[in-house]
Amino acid sequence: MVTLSRDFRKMMEPFAASHLQERKSNKIKDFVSLSGIFHVSHMCLFTRSERSMSMKVARMPQGPTLTFKVHSFILSKDVVSSLKKQWVEEGSFKHPPLVILNSFSGEGNHMKMMANTFQNMFPPLNLTTIKLSTIKRCVLFSYNPVTNLVDMRHYAISLVPVGVNKGIKKIVQRKIPDMSKLEDISDLITKSQALSDSEFDDEDTHVELSQPLKRGNVDAGQSAIRLHELG
Repeated sequence: MVTLSRDFRKMMEPFAASHLQERKSNKIKDFVSLSGIFHVSHMCLFTRSERSMSMKVARMPQGPTLTFKVHSFILSKDVVSSLKKQWVEEGSFKHPPLVILNSFSGEGNHMKMMANTFQNMFPPLNLTTIKLSTIKRCVLFSYNPVTNLVDMRHYAISLVPVGVNKGIKKIVQRKIPDMSKLEDISDLITKSQALSDSEFDDEDTHVELSQPLKRGNVDAGQSAIRLHELG
């Protein structure tokens, strides 16, 4: 459970007490009393008994508090080790993730409370001033009305330019292509006519950027969105 708590704190960065050292002598009221001093808006608490594990999300300092039963979870290290290609990008955790809520439009005050709580756990984004280059991650909360379960997923976001051949794609993404069999640098373009594999992605993943980004993603250009699970 300690590792799960660390993974959860990592997901909440940069506005999380990642280096908090709890002690058995600590009481919840101790953290509540200090929440105002350190401008803490929410506290998440994992508890485990012989039969089950639960997660509490409390709005500081006066509530409300939501309690969820944890049915299953996967640690970040297990997710990363199962991937064929691990995604690591510097600066991904310097900015808060984008929050995505799915199927929380049902009737009932409990649905509104869950949606508001999950949304307010993260700082709001100003769509008029936000820089696309700072959106590196997203957190998905998806509610299943049949099972009454909430799935929480954490992804890293990457953008791949559409319509760029593989040779040029490697250059703009700062990867050095193998040119040992080429007679001229121009062969990198003429002999590498195959388009990037993003060209074969579902067109629903293609977006037109409103701001220029690095690695070949240009203003008003087409790029494909890719998600890399982080656990």
